[in-house]
Amino acid sequence: MRDTLLMAKWFEDVGTRVRERLKDLEEDALEWRADDRGNNVRETVWHMARWIDVLTRILGGTQPSTERWFTDGWAER
Repeated sequence: MRDTLLMAKWFEDVGTRVRERLKDLEEDALEWRADDRGNNVRETVWHMARWIDVLTRILGGTQPSTERWFTDGWAER
């Protein structure tokens, strides 16, 4: 249980820090990519959020239908 709580706290901290750093970025900064084959900042953050969503569900022992991917309509985006 302790490990699960630590992971939950880490996910919360990551979310807070990412939102803090991205809140004032201009649109062109969100579209920046390190090279032509990589994802831009916006896509990278989206993928991080998706994985945190999946891992949170797994650690919580809940069904896939509880992921924000489904409950918040991320799948339609």
